[in-house]
Amino acid sequence: MQVKRISYSGNEVIVRVVRVRTPDGEFFYYGTNLPMDKIPAKAVYLLYRCRRERL
Repeated sequence: MQVKRISYSGNEVIVRVVRVRTPDGEFFYYGTNLPMDKIPAKAVYLLYRCRRERL
């Protein structure tokens, strides 16, 4: 899903929202500017999951 949003500076930004269900049944939502046609939702999930685990 793509969402149009106005940033604090007043610029219009289009953000892609990816919803992923984890094996334990939880849903995670990720906002990204990675293009839909080049990066599939599963790849977004894997990238952000790795990032979250490092925190």
